[in-house]
Amino acid sequence: AIAPGMVNTDILKTIPADILEQKIKNTPAQRLGDPSEIAAVAAFLACDDSSWVTGNCILACGGQKMRT
Repeated sequence: AIAPGMVNTDILKTIPADILEQKIKNTPAQRLGDPSEIAAVAAFLACDDSSWVTGNCILACGGQKMRT
């Protein structure tokens, strides 16, 4: 499974700017994720290179989950 952090998609337009800015500030990467970064994790999990990865949830969150 993939657990993405805040990714720059249209749904973020519903979040007030001050709250979004605070979330970005509290993320070690100091930015939103890009959808292509989540797609890259999915591609890795779908290819033979990940054949030994089982029963895991990959955090693709720019370090955000490290702060919670």
